[in-house]
Amino acid sequence: MAGSYRVNKRWQQFETQVAYTNLNATNDGTGIRLPYVAEEQASWWNRLYVGNNWRVGAGVRYVGDNVGSGGAPVVPSSTL
Repeated sequence: MAGSYRVNKRWQQFETQVAYTNLNATNDGTGIRLPYVAEEQASWWNRLYVGNNWRVGAGVRYVGDNVGSGGAPVVPSSTL
């Protein structure tokens, strides 16, 4: 199941954004997963608008594991 979903909502001075991607990137000829492409990614960002020209924001991002090229080891997932 490959897909991408995004929700962006704003309430007065507060805005939140949630995104998720599930990407099954494989070589059609061999069926092997493509290197350097994370199968899953997700993020959640929040912003607070302060005054006319300022905003403060924070968020979190998840990147799923990657496979290396040519038999290289799997790079583990990380949350930033």
